[in-house]
Amino acid sequence: MPLPVYKLIHVNSHIKDAIETQLTKIKFEQTPLILNLTNLGNFQSEAIEHIENYLDKKGIKIIPYAIYIIGRVPEYSGRLTVIENKEYLPKHFYQRTKNLNNKENALLKKIELKNEHFKSIQNKDFYPTLINYAENHKKIYQLSEENSYLEEILNSVKN
Repeated sequence: MPLPVYKLIHVNSHIKDAIETQLTKIKFEQTPLILNLTNLGNFQSEAIEHIENYLDKKGIKIIPYAIYIIGRVPEYSGRLTVIENKEYLPKHFYQRTKNLNNKENALLKKIELKNEHFKSIQNKDFYPTLINYAENHKKIYQLSEENSYLEEILNSVKN
């Protein structure tokens, strides 16, 4: 799982097939993306339309990280965020990367391994386990509520 730092991608063409081949290489849910369309000139709105169609066709959500487009399309009113330059991007994804120490590296590798394992599990495989886990937590909650109620009664009887 990479750190949530902007990943800048220069879109080279406004042609649908070229955009789709470029977008298939991207893992959208792992990092905030900046798609730079400034070199496309008058074809920026067409490229944005192809990008939106690709996202809809593949069922890609723009959550948890947004997709920002750098370009000049003043009449755009879609679901993507279009800005004119990098200065208008949120600052919290600008982070200086530093080398991790050994303990942090080991922990990051463990998290990446668990993340990959979790992705490989199919929904039908972990759903019963998730339901069982939720039911156990509901029982714990109910028992703790009952326990606190009985403690209140005991405290009122003592006084």
